[in-house]
Amino acid sequence: MPDSKGKRRERGSRHSASARAQTIRDGRPRHKKRDNKGIILYVVSAVVAVLVIGSFIISGVVGGSANDKANEDRGNEQDIGQRVTILNSPHIPAGDVSTARYNSIPPTSGPHWATNWAACGIYDSEEELPDSRMVHNLEHGQIIIHYNLLDDAEIDRLENLAKDLSGRRNWLIMRPYNQIEEGQIALTAWGWLDKFDYEELDKERLESFYNGHKNNGPETIPCLTGGM
Repeated sequence: MPDSKGKRRERGSRHSASARAQTIRDGRPRHKKRDNKGIILYVVSAVVAVLVIGSFIISGVVGGSANDKANEDRGNEQDIGQRVTILNSPHIPAGDVSTARYNSIPPTSGPHWATNWAACGIYDSEEELPDSRMVHNLEHGQIIIHYNLLDDAEIDRLENLAKDLSGRRNWLIMRPYNQIEEGQIALTAWGWLDKFDYEELDKERLESFYNGHKNNGPETIPCLTGGM
């Protein structure tokens, strides 16, 4: 009997040990298989993100540099002459020369005729070209050369320089103007003025103002071609 009980205890012990071992094996943490597909997707996503961010950075640097250069060039073109404050510039009846008031001589903005702006060209008389008419041309982006010269040779030289300006038939008017001092020339654009003595006239100065300010008014409209 004692032997039988001992054998039962021994078998019970072995059974218990086996159960404990099984419990330990079942409770032991198991390593999951690596999800290679997930890793690949993660790496690809990271690479794409880096490339996208890099493209934005490069685009910003290159685009910024290009914009800065364009703005610099535009600024160099426009900053020629004297900037004049833009006035309130309402339309007034065509033919009205009495109600317009300006802040520069010649004017660069302000009240102007509602219709009948001037055709482009070189004019021998200022009678048909009052300021209140001409300001409308400036609003369209035209450039006006005003002169008070008595020497025909000086007038001829200025006229020849004017005729060499590119696109003059759409953007240039030249006229005598007795409201500036004798011997002076004045260049006007919308909001810009360059006034100087004839002795200071040169081709580069004239071209710089013309090219820097033409077609740059509130309304960019080529004027009707005149007798040039």
